[in-house]
Amino acid sequence: MLIALFIGSSIIELIGFNFRILTLPNEQRGKHEISLEELKLQDLVYDKKKYVYNNRGNPAFSIDGVVEYINYLSIETDKDSAPIHISMSGTKKEYDLNYRIKKVSVLKVDYPSKQLNFNITSDDGSNVFKFNRIVVDNTITFNWLRFFLFFSIGSAIVFLVLFRGFVLQNLHIAFLVLSVTIGVNMSIMTPTYYAYDELQHFIRAYELANFDFGIFSEEKEISWIENIEDFFSFPERRVLHIILIQNLLIISIIMQ
Repeated sequence: MLIALFIGSSIIELIGFNFRILTLPNEQRGKHEISLEELKLQDLVYDKKKYVYNNRGNPAFSIDGVVEYINYLSIETDKDSAPIHISMSGTKKEYDLNYRIKKVSVLKVDYPSKQLNFNITSDDGSNVFKFNRIVVDNTITFNWLRFFLFFSIGSAIVFLVLFRGFVLQNLHIAFLVLSVTIGVNMSIMTPTYYAYDELQHFIRAYELANFDFGIFSEEKEISWIENIEDFFSFPERRVLHIILIQNLLIISIIMQ
């Protein structure tokens, strides 16, 4: 049964969440770097590796002709670029790009490129921004956290159904299994920050944990952590370890 759950969760994650990419031609899959000079611009001027726009216009850019579908759009901003706000036409998706917070921003697009404009606004009144690199990412991915969500919930349901007689006589055991399943999922899937203020608190805590005791200096600039991708990485072996621990817990309970 556990093997069936493992295979079923893998199929849901691999095929279900990558179905749109799997239907693309082979040449449309993978990563495609977009030339900054080839972006289609609206109320924007590309001059000296910078984009300049008139605040009275409706500045936007589009990516059409390179790929027909965009799953993720990775944008590397320049350190001299002003913070900007990007919204996508036809969708409710909005993103803030700020070099101080994150050098490379990954936008979840999931939309055909010819139907999409990326609208630009700035909160500080600046009309100049700069990108270093733009990459369309249409690679097939496997999200181990989402896989674990399906597998762990499935395991708990199977336990409650197949051993319902045992569960009805030991409700506290059922509560323990559900608590562990829900608690682990909540702990590993909760975002690391929700607002700008909490982001600053996280950065200060991270620097202090790395014995950087100059964090209380007013002159010290708070910046996003350089190795943040490594810090937040969640290798698949950790998920497999959690799956093993959860199922060992269930098996040990049943055998008692």
